Amino acid sequence: FDPPLTAILFVGAFTTRASTTVNYIAKVSQTNVFNTTFLTNNGAGFNNQITYVDQFADGKLLCIGTFTTFNNVSRTRIARLNPDGTLDTTFVVGTGLNGTPVSAVIDEPAQRIYVSGAFTQYNGVSTSRVVRLMYDGTLDTTFTTTFDNTTQGMDLDANFLYVSGCIVTGK
Repeated sequence: FDPPLTAILFVGAFTTRASTTVNYIAKVSQTNVFNTTFLTNNGAGFNNQITYVDQFADGKLLCIGTFTTFNNVSRTRIARLNPDGTLDTTFVVGTGLNGTPVSAVIDEPAQRIYVSGAFTQYNGVSTSRVVRLMYDGTLDTTFTTTFDNTTQGMDLDANFLYVSGCIVTGK
């Protein structure tokens, strides 16, 4: 069962929509009316492109991309927004990712987040292009991988995490 569509979220490499500054993210109704509360709560918004967004069951938005701040607060390439567009300060990423993330998957039942891309560190800890984060943004150090090149896409089912990309060797 899919709930009825109540809003459309746009993310990408744009800073305006219909002459209004939106800084890479905009939320509109089904009838194309700006959600002004969401826009106001964004403040300065992101300082660079969002490449991927996903929504948690609680309405919070996981955003990854080439940005380093949200509303002038440091959030290097990964951030979570509350449903109203404000920064979720309970999602603590520290120094974030040291390279570009490409994809993410939310595992709601386990309250885990998987992120893949062209990075080798998360919050200063060496990683190998795929990380698993706890719901609060901390690194799950029990999950390790060894990829020697950029990972691009991911999917998750009850038994497997599927990772694709320019993988030469992996574990």
